[in-house]
Amino acid sequence: MTTVTISFSLIIPSAHGGAQLQQLLNSLLSQNYPSRFFEVLVVFNRASLEEVQLVQLKSKYAGLDLRVLHEPKLGPSFARNRGAGHARSTHLIFLDDDVRVRPDFLTGYATAWKKYPSARILGGRVKVTAQGHQQTTLQRYGWCFAHHQPFNHDFFMSPAETAYSANLSYRKNPDQVKVFSEELGILLADGSILGAEDYELCLRTLNQAEQAVLIADMRVQVSHQVDRSRWRQSYLLHRFWLAGKEHATLEKVLQAKFPELELPYQEKKFVTIGIRSLLTSPYEWVKLVSYWLSRLKKK
Repeated sequence: MTTVTISFSLIIPSAHGGAQLQQLLNSLLSQNYPSRFFEVLVVFNRASLEEVQLVQLKSKYAGLDLRVLHEPKLGPSFARNRGAGHARSTHLIFLDDDVRVRPDFLTGYATAWKKYPSARILGGRVKVTAQGHQQTTLQRYGWCFAHHQPFNHDFFMSPAETAYSANLSYRKNPDQVKVFSEELGILLADGSILGAEDYELCLRTLNQAEQAVLIADMRVQVSHQVDRSRWRQSYLLHRFWLAGKEHATLEKVLQAKFPELELPYQEKKFVTIGIRSLLTSPYEWVKLVSYWLSRLKKK
């Protein structure tokens, strides 16, 4: 019996490159997966490499099938879609440039895709390391850091879960050039990222009656070191403020595609959500206010 090896296109958006990106490329260079069965596309989004730097990068990672692309529109969704449009493989893997992967990372994803060949999305766990009081913050607000709490078995996603774009594999259609909505995952004027593009993708997939699965296999887990500034209260307040804008945009994008879709922050739920937010967390109240201000601006 012949074993079919799955080919992958790994797409890495990068704003600045640097040491973190090179550490990720080093870990991809050390994969135990046959090198002829995967390519790496690095898409620079805010900065471009000089010709000399490009030659040096390709020379250093000559063992990889590496291509470097440039996307002038600012935001990770534009960069990821640029990579998807140039990918040679049907099976894509999106990674952030500051995550770390194991040497058997691609072997793990190949095993998962053979187990769920008809799925549209497979997501691996994103693990953030926390110390001391950070652990409580991570437990309560893990989504702020794209962190998954531990899980021991695969499960089909519901609208309550998401696969983070820091570690997400997607099976694209042969003629598909865009994966992520370009109304989310974009750079705002203040330098913040309006995110939730991964959540939109998962919800869109589920509402198209397609499968999205979170994979428990430790081989497809990635680790992520969070900058210390993101543990501060000021960051959390800003992140929840952005989340309100993201929910408003998310509703607009999804309801344009699925008019009957019920989403978390519809008008009829305003009172219930408002009371619950006040009782549970001041951050949730910030998100709610931001959401309604964004809705008013869009009307």
